[in-house]
Amino acid sequence: MEKITSPKQLSLDTICMKIESLYGLSCLEVPVQMLGGTTESAVWQLSTNRGNWLIKVFGDSKRLSKRVPDEANLYGYLNKHGIRAPKVLFSKRLQRSEEIEIGTHTYPIIIMELEDLRFAQAASIQDHELLEIARTIARMHQCLQHYKGPLGKAAFHNSSAGRVCASLLTSVRGVIRKYRNLMAIPRWGDTMVGRKPEGYDLLVSSPNASAFTAEELSRFLILDKEMKAFLTADPRSSHLTKSIIHRDLRLEHLPFLANGDVYIFDFAGRGFGAISQDLAGMLYELYVSEEITYDRWKGLRELFLAGYRSVVDLTMIDLNAISLFLMSSILWRISHLSKRSNEMQRIVKSEVIRQHYQFADYLLKSGVK
Repeated sequence: MEKITSPKQLSLDTICMKIESLYGLSCLEVPVQMLGGTTESAVWQLSTNRGNWLIKVFGDSKRLSKRVPDEANLYGYLNKHGIRAPKVLFSKRLQRSEEIEIGTHTYPIIIMELEDLRFAQAASIQDHELLEIARTIARMHQCLQHYKGPLGKAAFHNSSAGRVCASLLTSVRGVIRKYRNLMAIPRWGDTMVGRKPEGYDLLVSSPNASAFTAEELSRFLILDKEMKAFLTADPRSSHLTKSIIHRDLRLEHLPFLANGDVYIFDFAGRGFGAISQDLAGMLYELYVSEEITYDRWKGLRELFLAGYRSVVDLTMIDLNAISLFLMSSILWRISHLSKRSNEMQRIVKSEVIRQHYQFADYLLKSGVK
């Protein structure tokens, strides 16, 4: 069987030739590969006879061949409803996405307009900027509750109001388990208490354990028990507000356009789930993306939720669920780094583990909801 080439390793000449055939674009310069992305995709900047574009090439898989066209259509839907997302170029066949065939393999692609973007950071973001981001996310959730694409139809089959009655902890498990392997971002999957080893159990059985003192490990053990007790405090009968959610909200994916509008992109990990998960993911990223104080994070959290609630009303159950998703992200990250340490048989980002236990300690003591 022919080996599948990673999107990042595809020939630039081949890419240029394929897009000229599919889109009528002629490359004027050698495409420039952009940093970042996942193992499943690669992005190049194109200078063409019809302006500057970004081409995103996805890996060869049946799952992506179905999800990529819907992602491109979702961008069109958001733009149509006043939420700025990538503007996708239609192909000669009037399709928002196409496929590049190389050998026996097929790579889905999307070509998007290159935008002039300004990125904010947690340490320096202005209040009005974070408020605008929060309001935009709220409008996005509102909008996607009515999305009629394949995911939308399946998600809202029996729930026109978008509120699904379920046990809160069961929802947390199911929402995250379904897409836990899509991207390397914090998600709480099958590592539930009483199931697979996770958190402290994984840490002490990995080379990472040698990076900490006996006193630190003892403290981590106590925190681990407190975190798991917090996560298993199931309120039982609950209603979580649901929508199609982004699943990877962070400032990196929420830059500003020249006119001040917020631009949302990279919906590769999207799925149907609790909006509380998206909000918790954003709050998690605000803290872990760079060094900020707890007071700074608490201020950002309050401002962000105030901005969101100025557009979408959050129930107390939605608000309480945010802290569950946030704590589970911390536990997931500790577990993930400990697994990586075992796989590589060396210390892997032990300082990040220390930071996450300290963050959990702060959340537990401060009673942040």
